[in-house]
Amino acid sequence: MSLLRQLLGTGAAVLLLVAIGCRQRAPTEPLIGVLSDTDQTPLRAWMRRHMEEAARRKGIRLLWTDQDERPPELSPAEWELIQLDRMWAAGIMALVYLPHDQSTPEEVFRVVREQGIPLVLLDRVPPNLRPDALVWSDFREAGRQAALEALNAVRRWGRYNADHAVNALVVEGSPRRLEERQTTKGFYDVLDEVPNVRVVAAEPVEDPTQAFQLVSRVLNDYAGNVQLLLIASTEYVGGALLAAQTHGAADWIVSAGVGAGLEACRLILQGVHDFEVDRMPGERAAMAVEIARRMAAGEPISPHGTFVNGRVQVPVFYGPLRILSRQKRCLGRRSLAEPLSSVVSLPFNWQD
Repeated sequence: MSLLRQLLGTGAAVLLLVAIGCRQRAPTEPLIGVLSDTDQTPLRAWMRRHMEEAARRKGIRLLWTDQDERPPELSPAEWELIQLDRMWAAGIMALVYLPHDQSTPEEVFRVVREQGIPLVLLDRVPPNLRPDALVWSDFREAGRQAALEALNAVRRWGRYNADHAVNALVVEGSPRRLEERQTTKGFYDVLDEVPNVRVVAAEPVEDPTQAFQLVSRVLNDYAGNVQLLLIASTEYVGGALLAAQTHGAADWIVSAGVGAGLEACRLILQGVHDFEVDRMPGERAAMAVEIARRMAAGEPISPHGTFVNGRVQVPVFYGPLRILSRQKRCLGRRSLAEPLSSVVSLPFNWQD
């Protein structure tokens, strides 16, 4: 019996050593946590899909959690802190964070700082808080690209008025939204450098109805003598272009917007709308995962610039942009593998 016990004990010890050895030899995959508001909107589902695909390509494990499973008795902030505890236990090396609202980030920032891991913000910027990195879109550059592409089309297609000039109408978007203010600045960066362009009207709007009313009023005032229409957000494109159609001007006006929403892309396919700058949220989300991985590994990485967030400055990384049109699948920084007809079926930038 004692010999049998010795043999069993020796066998167990060997198995244990083999198991430990195998575990030590197994590659360690970085574990990145993603704390999101939801994955139940088309935009977030699209971003999550790109994050998970990027993680698989890079050999990263992704631990995703969001507010969709939060019990009603818990506040969003309480739920996020509970999920953070679960992530610490799992051993995350970095966190990608899409805040639920302005009430949750401060406590999350405090806890993450205590853990000493990189914190990467994606798209939303809580005031006066400094993450290790912010990943979002360069809205001013998007405005520049939209204006440049539209003006080039005006020249190619000869859409001038009798004075060989261009009357432009700018739908500026909401002054309460930083993204739309920056996009509008990008428009003017280009328009101000072109001597034969005259901005006949430029007003902020808050919704598609106001965009419709603005375009209708200006087309009435100028008897349809408008050649260029720039729209600061894809959200307003439907209203603006409906007004142009109502006045019989949609075939003459060159239009460009920023955001590549589904309705705007449909209008491009119908030949009503000309250009949209797609902010490529899927690629931007995948970029956030890669930046988090590199920061966790201590790899050098240089931001594209600095974002002034109230009292603090934040390193910012800009996601790619591309221009969608009916004539060409895209122009700009990235290229499409699929035709625009299949692009339109995907939620490139639905409003969340």
